[in-house]
Amino acid sequence: MFNWQDAWTALSDVAITLIVLAIAIVVVEAVLYALLVKWRKSLLALPFMLLAPGVVAVLLLYGYPLLYEFNISFT
Repeated sequence: MFNWQDAWTALSDVAITLIVLAIAIVVVEAVLYALLVKWRKSLLALPFMLLAPGVVAVLLLYGYPLLYEFNISFT
């Protein structure tokens, strides 16, 4: 039987995760904009800013399971 309470809990967890990810991407882009465009006046600011979220995502997708397995190995 379909449980609306469980569905609402799952959807709210996903929504919170997506909101946190969006905020993190905005913060990373704002920092890169301030560093590369305002401070350094770099000509390659746009490519770096476009690649930054992908690089962060790949590092998290690679690093989190590695750290998780490292933690499990000692428990």
